[in-house]
Amino acid sequence: MQTEQLAEQLSEASGDQDARLSAGEILRQERLRRDLNEKEVADRLHITIHYVRALEADQYEKLPAAIFAKGYIKSYALLLDLDPDDVLDRYAEFTSQQLEQEQEANRQQVRHNRDKNRPWVIVSVVGFIGSFSALWAYNNFSVGPDSDTATPAAAISSPAPQPVQTAPPIQPRTEQAVLTEPAEPAINEAAATTNITAVPDQNLVVPAGDTRNGQQDRVIHIDSVGEDILQITFIDEGFVEVNDGSNRRILRDVQSKGDIVEITGSAPFTILLENAPFTRLTFNGNEIDVSDNIRIDNSARLTVGL
Repeated sequence: MQTEQLAEQLSEASGDQDARLSAGEILRQERLRRDLNEKEVADRLHITIHYVRALEADQYEKLPAAIFAKGYIKSYALLLDLDPDDVLDRYAEFTSQQLEQEQEANRQQVRHNRDKNRPWVIVSVVGFIGSFSALWAYNNFSVGPDSDTATPAAAISSPAPQPVQTAPPIQPRTEQAVLTEPAEPAINEAAATTNITAVPDQNLVVPAGDTRNGQQDRVIHIDSVGEDILQITFIDEGFVEVNDGSNRRILRDVQSKGDIVEITGSAPFTILLENAPFTRLTFNGNEIDVSDNIRIDNSARLTVGL
């Protein structure tokens, strides 16, 4: 494949035959070979230059989520006529190595902290043993056999036995007593149970939403300055960013499948959707068609309420 040939050529040029280039290095080298700059790539992929630099530097933590990183890498590889599967394999190897390095660093930090605290633990144990030994020696040797202090006889003699008191016999209840017991406690108990179950919990607030497959959608209300209402429904997981008419950021987060975000603020709203085909927009009760704004990476940027 072209990607493997490019990696071999770059490895031979660097003099290291065993090196396996990462996904970001492959993309960067091929971009330079094709004499493309970062802005040209960003414009063709409809992403920011910041995202292009993060991809080429293997700094995937600067991207919204792993699902978007994979989509950007695939689109970038196709733009450069590279094998997207091979580039994605290199991405997976890089992220796996990073995870192993982080786990090893955490283990080394734990060992370091344990070794650093070991002398204090030893000193504490030795101090405790010494204190216990000194207290034991003081209690056993402070009063010698030649001491004139006499032990009171009252302290040596055992206490006089106390008479054992027997409990009075329990009188059996007569059948007449059982029959004459009132039935009101049982009735009151049932009534109390009925009253408890009939009163709703005033502290329980269930968010409004459509019920699908026995589950309720989660409605997220965000109140800002203004009276315009923007509602975003997520059919699948997706990243969203919303700014109001004052260019003030109201929302920037990854929403789960089934979430409904309802924003009250001041239009126009500038919206960035990273998974646009699986979202629905309504502005002041009118549905907004985002299909014309969807780009190659399934993202969309649009302004509503102008």
